[in-house]
Amino acid sequence: MVFITHIRHAIQQRSRMFLPTPVHLPRETRSKSQSLLQQTAIVHSVEHGFPQLLPLGFRVLTKLKTLIRNEMNNIGGQELSLPAIGRKNIWETSDRWNLMHDELFKFKDHDEEYCLSPTHEEAITKLVSSVCKTIPRSNYPLLVYQITWKYRNEPNYRHGLLRTKEFLMKDLYSFHTDEKCARQIYDQVCDAYERIFQKLELNCFKVPADSGLMGGSLNHEFLGISAVGEDTLLICPICNRGYLKNKTQCEHTEKTEQHAIELGHCFLLGDRYTKAFNAIEGSSDIATEKKPLIMGCYGIGLTRLMAATVEILTSKDSNDIRWPRRIVPYQVAIVPPKKGSPEETNGNEKTLGRLLKLDNTEWFVDDRNELTIGYRLKDCQKMGIPIVIVFGKRATKENLCEVIDVYNNRTEYLSYEDTLKKEFSNSHGTYAALAAGAVVVTYAGTHAYKSRIQRKHDDGIDLKNQTVEIDPVEHIRRCTFYKDIDIFSFYKTVLPNVQTLGDAFYNGYSVSKNGPCIAYIDPVNMTKEFQWISYSMALERIRLIGSHLWTEAKLTPMKSIVTIISSNRPEYSFVEHACYMYGFTVLALYTTYNSSTILSILEKTQTEVLVVDNLNRIESYKNELLEKNYLKEILIMDNVTSNEDTKIKNIPTILKSMQQSDVRSRPKVDPESIAAFILTSGTTGEPKLAMLSHTNFLATIKGNIDRRRRANIDGEPSHRHCSFLPMAHLYERSVLISYFLHGSQVVFCPIPEKLFEYYPIVKPTNISMVPRILNKVYDTIMTEVGKSKIKRFLISQALHNEQPTLFSRLIFRKVKKLFGGEVHAMLTGSAPITPEVLHFFRIALDIPIVEAYGQTESTAAGTSTHITDTSCGTVGSPVPSVEIKLIDVPNTNYRSNNNQGEICIRGPIVFKGYYGDEEKTRETIDKGGWLHTGDVGEWTSNGSLRIIDRVKHIFKLSQGEYIAPERLEDGYIRCRWVAQIFVDGISSESTVVAIVIPDEEYVRSKFRTTNPNISFEDLCKDEKLKEIILADLKQLAKEYKYQYYETVSNIHLHPELFLQENGLITSTFKTRRTIARQYFQHIIQSLYEVSDRITKPMNVEQQSKL
Repeated sequence: MVFITHIRHAIQQRSRMFLPTPVHLPRETRSKSQSLLQQTAIVHSVEHGFPQLLPLGFRVLTKLKTLIRNEMNNIGGQELSLPAIGRKNIWETSDRWNLMHDELFKFKDHDEEYCLSPTHEEAITKLVSSVCKTIPRSNYPLLVYQITWKYRNEPNYRHGLLRTKEFLMKDLYSFHTDEKCARQIYDQVCDAYERIFQKLELNCFKVPADSGLMGGSLNHEFLGISAVGEDTLLICPICNRGYLKNKTQCEHTEKTEQHAIELGHCFLLGDRYTKAFNAIEGSSDIATEKKPLIMGCYGIGLTRLMAATVEILTSKDSNDIRWPRRIVPYQVAIVPPKKGSPEETNGNEKTLGRLLKLDNTEWFVDDRNELTIGYRLKDCQKMGIPIVIVFGKRATKENLCEVIDVYNNRTEYLSYEDTLKKEFSNSHGTYAALAAGAVVVTYAGTHAYKSRIQRKHDDGIDLKNQTVEIDPVEHIRRCTFYKDIDIFSFYKTVLPNVQTLGDAFYNGYSVSKNGPCIAYIDPVNMTKEFQWISYSMALERIRLIGSHLWTEAKLTPMKSIVTIISSNRPEYSFVEHACYMYGFTVLALYTTYNSSTILSILEKTQTEVLVVDNLNRIESYKNELLEKNYLKEILIMDNVTSNEDTKIKNIPTILKSMQQSDVRSRPKVDPESIAAFILTSGTTGEPKLAMLSHTNFLATIKGNIDRRRRANIDGEPSHRHCSFLPMAHLYERSVLISYFLHGSQVVFCPIPEKLFEYYPIVKPTNISMVPRILNKVYDTIMTEVGKSKIKRFLISQALHNEQPTLFSRLIFRKVKKLFGGEVHAMLTGSAPITPEVLHFFRIALDIPIVEAYGQTESTAAGTSTHITDTSCGTVGSPVPSVEIKLIDVPNTNYRSNNNQGEICIRGPIVFKGYYGDEEKTRETIDKGGWLHTGDVGEWTSNGSLRIIDRVKHIFKLSQGEYIAPERLEDGYIRCRWVAQIFVDGISSESTVVAIVIPDEEYVRSKFRTTNPNISFEDLCKDEKLKEIILADLKQLAKEYKYQYYETVSNIHLHPELFLQENGLITSTFKTRRTIARQYFQHIIQSLYEVSDRITKPMNVEQQSKL
């Protein structure tokens, strides 16, 4: 094909690659990597012991450097460069000039003796020693690293890149003022190493090891199983841990012996080097005795690791390299027809030409069209190219591309359009539609996402020091931004004219210039264009309703209580803000509450006015309501009439009957008066009524406004919100108030189940979300994607490539469309979100996502993540109106001096107490004004907060290990077979068990049974189904690195969902653990009695066949 020669600069051509034929192939080598890398001209060997990396090898090594560099940067490492040459005197200082005598390349120059550095402990410690007096204590821990070539006079060089005289090494060095900090960083680096090896698809074992000439008190090797490995690894099949031979091991006797390659090594060196070089705590702000710094060093040999991936991943008898997908030299190869073949002359030039013009550095074309397709395909397979697109016979007959997934031995035949669009599914349904298409979006990969987010939304935070300790005695922390402010008054400087919640709509009216305020989607006719209510019209209705409540219903400002029970609709906000404006307390109840609960709460609070959306809402207990003397009026939002009792009135009639002259001036409302009663979730018992003042609300909302302004995502009148979360929940309530303050637009969506039908109509710009919905979307996508290994590969590439790929531009358009296509930012709260789900939506939607933590008693304030922090697993730093301390949790290992403990919050956001329950109030707020949240948290090394569990939910096992069940459930719920899970345990047992409610729809579609009409209750009794789900849960435990005692040893399949109706979950969908434990106590006990007789679970491969 002549046209191929005209597109050299669009895509790399095989004929122009520097891939020389190997001259000297190794003879009888045991090393697969040495043989295969040389055969494919990835590595070339001219001199023994000095292998040379050719362009393909250099591409692999560059990607490997990027992967490792990103992980080092993520834990706070700073890259530098140290000289390769070291003077004799610094090596003598550490006494390694003589100790490493034979390993050093030594030479003389002008009578000075030098060596080529095989390692850089001496050089870096000398550097730190020379400047340590200028380094303030707050700058520690100091983490610096380099990626550079090292030299060792290796007498036994062999196996190609595995053991050479010159090698590329990543060395991270850490310096600390105390042992405790050093060990924390040591653990973090070890975790980073495990992430690196996981991303490289390597199953590695972290084992205690000898320090050798490096010295130090603690060190671990990371080993991968390989026949050419020089270490002997003993693997325990029971605890799934590895041990070096002749080292301390677990008590189990049955172990398998394997050869293993060292992939990385971590050392805690103590003061071995810092003492010798006088690297001490030397800054002027340290008044204590000067001590040598504590040092750690952490190494990974990149050239060695590159070869090790080939050794470990490539099949024993295969001649085709198998790379980790993250570091393949090229992702895709195109193989055009052979010159002169029928395929060449069948009109494929246009299709092939369009592919070849793609500006993609991860593709190449094997343009050697004098060779057969089969020969070139085999070449691609040998090099380890995972995807090959072939123009073969079917391209001639059916105009299709042959897309070969080399690693999984799978082939798909696709049209050109489908090759680009990569249709994922033909299944129907809202969520399944997500996976149905993936066409052209501007996505630039993880690296580009981070860069863009940091460029557009940099709030100025130092991501390595997000909080600062302002009280060293109580260990009180604040966000670095707010360390010196008065947190009890700072919020007043934000929107200073807004002093109570009654001012919110006035402020919105002003900043929007009377713009559109509220609209409503008719659930009966969703195609009907919704009508906007302006801010002036909304204000008029609010004031009319407030005036009616004051004059006609005879309510008393700052005393009377109005209760609302309704789905989301405009009238809800009108009534709510009428109460704020005229000083009445709002009590919002969930529509799911039963009549007895509602009557009990109304009685307890002596509610004077009840507002409902329709008469059917109260039909079953209407007569009882009418008999209540304390209840003055029942207001209906619908335009219906009732002649039964004068107490029942409807809001439309009230609005029509009132004149402008009937509007009463607003009373003066004390900001400290109670604005709302909010029911707590009740996870540890019966819900309580938390009393929140106007000040509480404004301190939270204004504080969040300040954080958003810093990050350039402040609210604007053009922003649009789709309200679907229950307005009875504090989360949605606070979000709505914030939107009204900014003059933004709100569309009410009364049926949450139709959310993804609403989004394309509303086209929200900002979304307030909860993880359970994101989880459902994510699981549906991954289920569809999981039907094809090629699809899984493409999704993985789109999510994790550090640089743009073609498919990363083709994957996520429908995900964006599902959310309306115009989303700029997202807030998620109310429950933890797993890292993989958070990362997916960050990349798929290409927007900043903020995760927030708070609770009802803190008016939803606590912490929030900084947009520029794109890591996962933490909830950020305290918001402006909050300071936090951690306190010891009795009878556990959670201690504040270890930066762990119960989270205590103080600030103007702390609620006023529980209505009618002084005792509970005193238990929750101590004399110092600290709110005891009951949540257990820990401060990470960068000062952000991580939530571990609930204090009251922690239980202890027989061996003394404490279990945080909600953390485990967050992982186990990722199992597609599982709809709900309750993890529990008994103190006399050594493992946890679980009550599992299977996902009925998924089970019926995936689990084969001889009786298609079997009831779900009987299906849950099937032992084979139980084995499958238990095997999947154990696989998840392994993926999440749960300890053996955190891995469920047995499960019970329960056919009935946890519901509010059966009392097992709260109105916010959280498990009522005390009630659940009582309900299932006999079943939980029985799970331990039979756990030792459970049939061995199927492995994952067997499970997948089902």
